[in-house]
Amino acid sequence: MISSVPTLFVSYLINSAWEVALLAGAGWMASRLLKRIGAQVEHIVWVFTLLLAVLMPAFPATRWLREFIPVPWAATEHLSSTLVAVQSSESIHDAVYVLPAAFSWPLLCLYLGSLFYFAIRLARSLRCTTLLRRHSRPLLLTPPQDEIWHDCKQSFCLKTVQILSSSHISGPVTF
Repeated sequence: MISSVPTLFVSYLINSAWEVALLAGAGWMASRLLKRIGAQVEHIVWVFTLLLAVLMPAFPATRWLREFIPVPWAATEHLSSTLVAVQSSESIHDAVYVLPAAFSWPLLCLYLGSLFYFAIRLARSLRCTTLLRRHSRPLLLTPPQDEIWHDCKQSFCLKTVQILSSSHISGPVTF
């Protein structure tokens, strides 16, 4: 049983070290396999992958994962992985790695600090995107360009897409 908040976050970070990489690989493979179906399905795959990458490290998945992966030495030994938070190193077995309690709080602060930093970056990016969209105007197309644009929208099954122009950027942007 996890007894403290820092230990909970350390457990989450340790689980995320391998689970996020595994989920990202699976999401990438699923995205490649479903690419021909369309961008909407690919987007759903990535959103689902992101949700799993955030939620899965909170649950100890090694127990049910071990049932699906054959381990050759499993018949002779019992293996387990446990995160233990202790205040002192009295009678600790040699095969157990103990993370000192002094590392739990800095690791928690580092994690929360990076989470806060990237949340602020995301909020600023969303604000800039909203301002860019607000200050853009519809682009006037020539009849041949309009025909090509109409064909492209039909090919990708897009109905509400627009081509806009803004003096705030110098190149093409999609959002």
